[in-house]
Amino acid sequence: MKYHHRFGSYVLTATILIGMVALWILFAPTQFGGKASYVIIAGASMEPSLHSGDLVVARQSGIYEIGDVVTYSHPQVGPIIHRIIDTSGDRYILQGDNNDWIDSFQPTDEVILGKSWLTLPGAAKAIKHLRTPLGLTLLSISVGIMVLVTITRDRTKEQNESNRTKGNKSLPTTNTFSEVREGWILPLLAILFGGVLLGFFAFSNPLLDTVSIEIPYQHRGEFSYYADASPSVYDQGMIETGDAIFHSIVREFDVRFEYEFSAPTLKQITGDYQVILELSEPNGWRRRVELIPATTFTKNEFAISTTVNITRIQWLIGHLQNRTNFNLSAYDVRIIPLINLHADIAGQEVEDRFTPSLHFKLNEHQLFLNGTTPFDESKEPLNPVEINVVERQQQIPATLSILGLDIQVENARWIAGVAVAIAFIGISYILLPIVQSWRQGESSRIALQYSEILLDVEKLPKTKPTQTINVSSFSDLAKLAQLLRLMVLHHHKGFIHTYLLQANEAAYQYSLREESIEEG
Repeated sequence: MKYHHRFGSYVLTATILIGMVALWILFAPTQFGGKASYVIIAGASMEPSLHSGDLVVARQSGIYEIGDVVTYSHPQVGPIIHRIIDTSGDRYILQGDNNDWIDSFQPTDEVILGKSWLTLPGAAKAIKHLRTPLGLTLLSISVGIMVLVTITRDRTKEQNESNRTKGNKSLPTTNTFSEVREGWILPLLAILFGGVLLGFFAFSNPLLDTVSIEIPYQHRGEFSYYADASPSVYDQGMIETGDAIFHSIVREFDVRFEYEFSAPTLKQITGDYQVILELSEPNGWRRRVELIPATTFTKNEFAISTTVNITRIQWLIGHLQNRTNFNLSAYDVRIIPLINLHADIAGQEVEDRFTPSLHFKLNEHQLFLNGTTPFDESKEPLNPVEINVVERQQQIPATLSILGLDIQVENARWIAGVAVAIAFIGISYILLPIVQSWRQGESSRIALQYSEILLDVEKLPKTKPTQTINVSSFSDLAKLAQLLRLMVLHHHKGFIHTYLLQANEAAYQYSLREESIEEG
């Protein structure tokens, strides 16, 4: 086979292989490690942009924005394709273009299958036909015929090569250095095309992705209360946190609230606090009394103490009853710290409010913690905790997902550059001697192109002039040699190159004079 034919075959084979890899990267489904999901439109919620029977290819993306058409997995319904119209924290709010209502389910990144990337109008109908028994049968027969034809052609080619070798034992069977170098062309071309393809994806994507990082912060409080009391009613002559207060013998008590604000990267915090007493009843009436006026703070933890006068609370209730003739067996009493703060968390400004409450019930005899009985020592209402998050935009290295493997874009660029450089150097090493030989003259081109059938000799065998036939070109001589499966003898003396093919009683000869070779 001629060299340039083999080279063309290598290029075609490498192109097909790289093309198949590229198609796999672009269209591989998520079930097999890819990034593509295939959605068949079955309704009219996305008209006029998408119609029933369309096939949509959705690809996973690191960022989804308002206006994107995405496919998400609904826990009850299954895959749904709608448009993002807003966000709420880490959740997306979606709506069909043809719907008057907003989707009740708000997905997160984890349940979004991908962003609409390619739409094939009406393609779903063809897929439905393939799913029928007849369609599957025709598809199976077509694949079987293709495989059978490929195997038959390969076996026929191997058999012809074997017969050709057996028919002429004078043909060489060892690989020359040039043949070894030619064997590297296909893998080098594959590396080159692979590097170019990887570089296309790597350089068409940014080096960094902007993502939202959630930084948690926490409000934590602890309520306690205490008062002196009769030893005949309370152990050790003192009311402790959790005890019911008999207001016939205890007219006031002290309340303490300890507060702590915590965040992983807290830089600065300022704010103010205020403590109020709220008296209310179930139907909505309430009165508020300030216990501690607004006070500033500059630390992330502090303690507040105040005194609650039960007599004043009873006076407010009595005033209500006298003016309205409204009597109730029990009232709600809440001690509420109002904390407003401004903090710097990892460079993000945060303004927040924390309003826990110590909730008591007041009846004719007792003041006791709400949700408990006078004999319950549960401390759960005494330790309020509230956890929130602040979002910070942060840039992280962007990645490419290739056959289920995540590679940073920067590394992919380096890999692509190195692959292209190695392939270019290797191919240049192989092709440079070929180009140089090609430019030296016809004899060099013949040696390069027909090395498989050439045999250099120091002296040509004698032939009878009457039996010697001169041919007009070496290509004609080469065709005859390949037809007869014989070697062409090559003799070089001075400026003259002589090529001789002996076949039975005849000899075919081609002579070439190249003065430029010696002069160069």
